[in-house]
Amino acid sequence: MEGKFREVAEEQRRQADEIEWIKFLMRNFLTQYELEHLRRFASLEPFWFDFNSGTKAYFERELRRLLDLTLIEREPNKGVRGLLYDKEGLQRIEIKV
Repeated sequence: MEGKFREVAEEQRRQADEIEWIKFLMRNFLTQYELEHLRRFASLEPFWFDFNSGTKAYFERELRRLLDLTLIEREPNKGVRGLLYDKEGLQRIEIKV
């Protein structure tokens, strides 16, 4: 029984170390905007983006970077461009991610 408790305690220490490492990476390698996007993606609220704000190119780069870092995943058969443009290349006014 004591051996099992040691295993559990060791796993908890390992997970705590991993969590601290993830916190360090997020604090030091993500921009304020990327962190905000992750927070908004994690919430249950719709993610609305104003495509007329002039920040669409930045938003697209931030999404691609989060994908590259594997902090977010693609929907099957959908990419960033498909999210931001329709088939004719026109801007969508509102989206919910």
